[in-house]
Amino acid sequence: MNNSYDGVRKALFGLSALDFDGATVLDVGCYRGSNAQYLKNNFNEVFYVGVENDPIALSEMDSHVDEVLDIDLDFFSAEVLVKQTERRVYDIVILGDVLEHLKDPGKLLREIKKVTDENSTLLVSIPNVQYYETFLMLFIGRFPRRARGLFDKTHLRWFTKREFVDLVRRDYQVVGFKRVFRLIERPSRINRLVPVFLPFLWILAPFFTFQMYFSLKKR
Repeated sequence: MNNSYDGVRKALFGLSALDFDGATVLDVGCYRGSNAQYLKNNFNEVFYVGVENDPIALSEMDSHVDEVLDIDLDFFSAEVLVKQTERRVYDIVILGDVLEHLKDPGKLLREIKKVTDENSTLLVSIPNVQYYETFLMLFIGRFPRRARGLFDKTHLRWFTKREFVDLVRRDYQVVGFKRVFRLIERPSRINRLVPVFLPFLWILAPFFTFQMYFSLKKR
């Protein structure tokens, strides 16, 4: 289990100004379920279902999680989800830094589509491989592999904005998008400089985008 992924996704939640009051939330790859406590403390009558299969995370699951399902996401199916929860539609689905770890992320998205309707929203965060450091490392003949972050060695898939939109366009429409800028990978005050100079060099925005947030609606 990588603890760096176990945090509340406040910025992602605010992407489409969603009202979580009374919502049934499916958090796919929820780790310890950190989002559950935040959502329940800030919104009314949230029903939170988490999906996770890391044994350590499951043993330390947050008490605010209403239902937790032990499912390997490479074998995730809507049929199994419905059978275990008896819920056929989720209002909000959270996919926080999940898709890049899967063998076939498109399959997971197609299965999730089966448990959403036209009013449902998918919130997705995903790293951006077009980040400038990728090119610097390739220039010296290396592909970066690290314990966490954009170059997490457990990543199986890599996305740019265009690649992700191509992946989802058949089943979903993108209704919200935000770039998370960084000058260096680790969290630092120096990253605050990026939004200052990018308005003057907007063409460079994809190369300083460390992470991408999307909100999706079912077609």
